[in-house]
Amino acid sequence: MICNNQVSARNQFDFDSFNLYIASALSDQALKDFKEVSASVKNNIFWKGKRAQNKYESAYKRSRPYLHKLFRDDVPDFVFLIPYLESGWRATKGRKKSDYGYWQMVTEVVAEIKTLEHASAALKKMHPDKIRSNLLLSTEAAIIHLKRYYFYFRHVANFAEADAWLFAVTSYNWGAGNVKRTLLKMQKEMPAKNKSAPDFASFYHYLYTLSNKHPKDKSMRVALEYLPNLWNIALLIQAYQKKHPVKKRNKKHAKKTVLSSLKKL
Repeated sequence: MICNNQVSARNQFDFDSFNLYIASALSDQALKDFKEVSASVKNNIFWKGKRAQNKYESAYKRSRPYLHKLFRDDVPDFVFLIPYLESGWRATKGRKKSDYGYWQMVTEVVAEIKTLEHASAALKKMHPDKIRSNLLLSTEAAIIHLKRYYFYFRHVANFAEADAWLFAVTSYNWGAGNVKRTLLKMQKEMPAKNKSAPDFASFYHYLYTLSNKHPKDKSMRVALEYLPNLWNIALLIQAYQKKHPVKKRNKKHAKKTVLSSLKKL
């Protein structure tokens, strides 16, 4: 079981907690599947393209001045890898009628989140389009959304903490409905004598097998590759940090830098 206090004590800016969650939730064949998929999609993240500039490194440079201000103790740091993959930490990425903004949320979801009692006053007042392109408010909405998924998988479906967060992030991409239906399908297909309580490892191995059986199902393949893509982004950022360590600055200068960076977004 993973404790958030234990995770927050680590260097969050390295997204190093991802190791803890993967190690806690995946084992045996599921871990082999994860490593295989991670290796197969590595080029998606590390490929530099024609201009020899990796877009995820560029996204990291954009996020570096303010990202540490967004980290929270009530969610694992690796959820903040999502905007790297979804938008490259760009405010106006996507289409307003569809996925849009930093976290690539749809209007309907943001409109619902605005009505919740624990949404901030600023979130309740602002139009969904402006929320999605606002750094702080889009992050607030996305965290509320992820925590609702986490609450279901942790406290309703009674999965372990690490499993619940990995289910939550997978649901963020694929939808909780797809995840729940896949879990039910998996349980129905299990031989009666081998039936055991499902976990994220058994789910991931089943999704891996299912995706290989239905190679034309793009949605399923994207769901399978979602966590491995986030994993490779974390590795890329860690490698970049080793080559370009963040210099320590005095608090007054750091505060001014963060504020000026936010104004430019």
